[in-house]
Amino acid sequence: MTSDKVNSPHDRYFKQTLSHADQARDFVLHYLPAEITRLLDLDTLSVCKGSFVDRQLQHYFSDLLYHVEIKPGRSAFVYLLFEHKSSPDRLTAYQVLRYMVRIWAEWLKRGETGALPPVIPVVLYHGLSCWKIGLTFEDLFELPREMRPLVPKFEYLLCDLSQYSDEEIKGAIRLRLPLLLLKHIFSKDLTARLPDFLKLLRSLSDDETALEALEAALRYVASANDQVKAEDLIRNAKAVFHGKGGDIMPTLAEQWIEQGIQQGMQKGMQQGMQKGMERGRKQGLHQGIQEGTLKGTRTMVAEALKTKFDTLPEEIFEKIEEIDDVDVLTKLLREAINARDMEEFKTVLAQL
Repeated sequence: MTSDKVNSPHDRYFKQTLSHADQARDFVLHYLPAEITRLLDLDTLSVCKGSFVDRQLQHYFSDLLYHVEIKPGRSAFVYLLFEHKSSPDRLTAYQVLRYMVRIWAEWLKRGETGALPPVIPVVLYHGLSCWKIGLTFEDLFELPREMRPLVPKFEYLLCDLSQYSDEEIKGAIRLRLPLLLLKHIFSKDLTARLPDFLKLLRSLSDDETALEALEAALRYVASANDQVKAEDLIRNAKAVFHGKGGDIMPTLAEQWIEQGIQQGMQKGMQQGMQKGMERGRKQGLHQGIQEGTLKGTRTMVAEALKTKFDTLPEEIFEKIEEIDDVDVLTKLLREAINARDMEEFKTVLAQL
């Protein structure tokens, strides 16, 4: 089983986008094969509430499931699995099969009778390299021809964004913008591309809808790409509305970016905790956890400064490393995010 988890900014952004039935319908219409979509009554597509994934699988699946009727009068589940790794996972077919079996088990548990409903598994992939592994469950085996009939047979549908040009990314704005950001989130030139991507929101007639989409995009980029600086995000956010957002636009953008930065730096905190726990086995558990918390918080302060100001002077780094109070470090983290410039942060640091 892959070690990558779906509790990531990529997964959150994907789920936030496709948890709306109209955007899920748009995705199915544009990215599933035509021979499949013409069998589906997309007007009946609805998001299935609740989870069909057990605790173990929750770490690997986005748990987006939809119910849609097949023409005429039958039903199917459309299952969308978000695969956000930078390299393909050869066990995807096995993971998908576990989810499909879980869905059927829940269907039977409810007392349903008759034929099992078909499940259409769809994998969205947005890594830098193209997906080169097989799409069928049989591809996981090396079997003589005589034994192949004994292996379950199914194929998942793949949407590999690396194989689409930007012009080929289709759908309404609230689907197209997330797919473009997912496609380019690992790209070194995302900063240059971002203005054109965000300008797509200008065509939305509802300012509230555009604001919601902009918020999701800013938080995602801030937490998932460390090449795009906070000032770039704020500048582009202000440009989207041509002043329609007034003075509130920079304030909101800074709040969204702050949240994105904090989410993106959780990895540093976790790494610090893990090192502290390892040290705790030798020095005592309590002491290990305390050291891990301090190290993780120092890392978050340093990363916030580097992200916002594109620099971290050596003397500032050394002073941060000398602080052994988590409350003080937490205050410094807020200051690192809110300070107008490095000099303002230095003034606060000197007062501690």
